[in-house]
Amino acid sequence: MTLQPDHLIISKVEDSSLFDHLSNKWEFKPGPTPSTTLVQFEVDFAFRSPLYRQVAMVFFEEVVQQMVTAFENRCEDLYGCGMEARREAMAATVSAKIQDTMQDKK
Repeated sequence: MTLQPDHLIISKVEDSSLFDHLSNKWEFKPGPTPSTTLVQFEVDFAFRSPLYRQVAMVFFEEVVQQMVTAFENRCEDLYGCGMEARREAMAATVSAKIQDTMQDKK
């Protein structure tokens, strides 16, 4: 784990029987308007098992969408940031990035 409070969180799994590799990166930057924050989340992983890889490909977008929604809901609970208005645009962006990533991995 690497932690730079209020700026960056990086976690890596280097010794796992399930994953060939797994890393997560959360980056926090000031948002475009006062009292807002831009959050960039990256995850890179590969399962060791070919079967798990195939199953992950089928459900990957759904799992990512659930993670984003859970993060947004928690933000709303803590800060009341009115995420509903932004969800549709964010979902389209996330979906496009997932598709780009999946194409790159093929």
